[in-house]
Amino acid sequence: MLAGGFAKSGMQFVYLHAPASLIKERIQSRHHPYMNPDLLNSQLATLEIPSDAWPISAAGSLEESIEKILARLREAGLFTTVAET
Repeated sequence: MLAGGFAKSGMQFVYLHAPASLIKERIQSRHHPYMNPDLLNSQLATLEIPSDAWPISAAGSLEESIEKILARLREAGLFTTVAET
């Protein structure tokens, strides 16, 4: 439904995943009212893992996750880097 109107080659969903304990740790380290760590278990229990998204681990650093996504984009021919001049 979210991809409606887009060409199949025009977009790609990414499913970022990590162990619940790590997600909870990261939530607790943030200081905002938007996600109470006590809600995490119920959120994960109702999560529907998308079948058409690339699963990417978010257990490492942000930079590692970005590199994994860029690598998948390159493999699919959806992202190319321009050589610097």
